[in-house]
Amino acid sequence: MLAAHGGRPWMGPAQRREVGMRRRFSAAISVAGASLLVFLFLAPTASAATACSFNAGTGVVTVTIDPAGSAILTVGTGGSAGDIQFDNDGTVAGAAQCDTATVNNTTSVTVTGSTGNESFFLDLTGGAFEPGTPAEGSGTSEIEFAIDLAAGTGDLLTITGGAGAENIAFGSSGINLNGAETTDDVDVTVANIEGFTVDAGGGVDVVSGAGVEGSGSAFASGLTLNGGAANDTLTGGTGNDTINGGAGGDTMVGGSGTDTLSYAGSAAVTVNLLTSAASGGDAAGDVIAGGAFENLTGGSGADSLTGDNGNNVITGGAGADTMVGGVGTDTLSYAGSAAVTVNLGTSTSSGGDAAGDVIAGGGFENLTGGSNADSLTGDAGTNVLDGADGNDTLAGAAGNDTLTGGAGTDTASYASATAAVTVNLTTTPAQNTVGAGTDTLGGIENVTGSTFDDTLTGSAGDNVVSGGNGNDKLSGELGNDTLDGGAGTDTATYASATAAVTVNLATTTAQNTVSAGNDTLTAVENLIGSAFNDTLTGSAGDNVIEGAAGSDIIDGAAGNDVSSYASSPSAVTVNLSSGTATGGAGVDTLTNVEGATGSNFNDTFVGNSGNNTFSGGSGTDTVNYSSAAAGVTVSLGAGTASGDGTDTLSSIENVVGSSHPDTISGTSGKNTINGGGGKDTLRGRGGADTLKGGAGNDKISGGPGNDKLLGGSGKDTGNGGKGTDTCKSIEVARSCERH
Repeated sequence: MLAAHGGRPWMGPAQRREVGMRRRFSAAISVAGASLLVFLFLAPTASAATACSFNAGTGVVTVTIDPAGSAILTVGTGGSAGDIQFDNDGTVAGAAQCDTATVNNTTSVTVTGSTGNESFFLDLTGGAFEPGTPAEGSGTSEIEFAIDLAAGTGDLLTITGGAGAENIAFGSSGINLNGAETTDDVDVTVANIEGFTVDAGGGVDVVSGAGVEGSGSAFASGLTLNGGAANDTLTGGTGNDTINGGAGGDTMVGGSGTDTLSYAGSAAVTVNLLTSAASGGDAAGDVIAGGAFENLTGGSGADSLTGDNGNNVITGGAGADTMVGGVGTDTLSYAGSAAVTVNLGTSTSSGGDAAGDVIAGGGFENLTGGSNADSLTGDAGTNVLDGADGNDTLAGAAGNDTLTGGAGTDTASYASATAAVTVNLTTTPAQNTVGAGTDTLGGIENVTGSTFDDTLTGSAGDNVVSGGNGNDKLSGELGNDTLDGGAGTDTATYASATAAVTVNLATTTAQNTVSAGNDTLTAVENLIGSAFNDTLTGSAGDNVIEGAAGSDIIDGAAGNDVSSYASSPSAVTVNLSSGTATGGAGVDTLTNVEGATGSNFNDTFVGNSGNNTFSGGSGTDTVNYSSAAAGVTVSLGAGTASGDGTDTLSSIENVVGSSHPDTISGTSGKNTINGGGGKDTLRGRGGADTLKGGAGNDKISGGPGNDKLLGGSGKDTGNGGKGTDTCKSIEVARSCERH
């Protein structure tokens, strides 16, 4: 069983060994009629660098373990009685004597690891390490151990007991493996070990991390203590311990730290941390120290597990379990399970260990997945969802949630959000999603939006950014990204690109954007470029393409396409006839573009003979038909223009007519209308309008408002209408002051 990882254990001073203050390694095991057997075991991963040697002059056994190796020592039985043996293939059967070492000529054992994660096993199933030489003052000689597994983050020490009664004590000074001896002291000193496990064996065992039996103060590193079939007493230290009593009526005390009471491997149990009641399976007859355990783990049966008023982590394991979190901020864990789907909002679960589980409604705030592809969903409260390994989908729902993907390619889903969300995967602090609370995201590669108009941004890695329904704005940032707009009219934006991009909306496979990775765009209708000189191409549908800053090449391709200058820092002049756009932050080249959207400034639009769409935006904007091949009919109030194609106009205040007979009318607001050449009919409608007839015999009507009527050359007729109007160069004037 893997040891729980704790912090660095205390390392005894070398000087104590030099002055004869031995650390004794013994086990209170008496095996009648048999010699003692102790194994130094090496995992199959060990190489020739893992070795055992014996110095007959000093009586020291030296064991070296190569990186990622692991190990166990023998004092043989039968014909090898008393021999200290060594095995490096993972089996006891092949063990051979370590040089000439025996339990009678050995004073100490030194174990040294390497850089990496090594494991060392002390197997007491054959008996204690005694008598050793020389004899100690207690009357029992014992071989002492100094174990240093060197640098690493997952070095492990496992002690395996035998059939007799063990009394093993961990403390700040080291480990006493014979707590029943007359004079208590430590037998094993340790250094650079992160995890400690004791498999106590079959006797009535006492294993403690409380620093008893001469081992110093309480042990600070995490312990994993596993009892046997008898009635064991297992006590943790000050670290984060895991205690499993096994069969028998065990007494278990977690100690300080965040400790776990485990019934892994048991038949169905019923355990309540609040009342310390335990029954069924291995829990029958157990005595659980009240308040000493924070976490609870079940086995493969149909367990009933209940937390207390603290913050608990409850792991049901396999079987159809009933789990109650209780008061506190509790976590439901499916670590070690096959893929699960769990929803705290609906208290439903399926798949893997979650199949058949009953989750007490509202009793859990957090969820932890396993190493597979889990789907974890929170509730309306504040949740912490940890996907762990695997490609997980995490949905916090409402509330201020923390979504941690862990290893794998993980997705934060906002599909259930009740309003549009704004989510940025590059933002590591808490971010206001607007529509789903203030969330904190970590280890998330992909994001899925809601059914509303979302703004979703990826990270520097490879992301899948899915808009879902709604009119979404998607940005992959750096990396090879997939942008899937879903339903609605969606926009891919490259505004944050650090150099020019080349993007084609008609390309549905991965395309090299040059500066923003190889992206795949699906169901994306609109496009925003970078601050550089981009090449942007539309699809067969209707596209809105915004080049942003830089001198861009924009090709709308098929469909009715619009070039947008909504973010321009200054006024623009868009000429679809010449295929250029000037002003703003560059000079754009326009091909297959049928319309334009202006800036917040005073823009000018020039169409071509096709059907154009112009939207002026804020500012006082002008549509210019001076190059039209025939007279035009323009109604700013109706937003229509004909004669030079059929155009659609919005937020346009001013018009310049052609050199042919035009009919132009304004809106109820303030307009400037210039008829140009030709016999024009100009109507101001409401507002304080300026109407210029230009060349030709024009008819000018001001309408309501204080208008200015300017006739120009030709014989013009003007009617100021209501308001205080001014007529100039008007030959036939009514309702206005002539100048």
